[in-house]
Amino acid sequence: MRQKAAENRQYLAAKEEADTLEGRENQLEEEIRELKKKHKQELLDALAHRELLQQELEREKNTS
Repeated sequence: MRQKAAENRQYLAAKEEADTLEGRENQLEEEIRELKKKHKQELLDALAHRELLQQELEREKNTS
């Protein structure tokens, strides 16, 4: 009987640990998604800025 109770406690502890790790995994996956989204937007902003600078440079070349 004691052995069964000990096994149940071990199982519950292992299950709790697995649930905690799964929750942390989900949290990290969400953080990764947010960082990818943020960095993608930063890249798009940088590309748009570069395009504007190139257009401005072309205008200056054409007016010289």
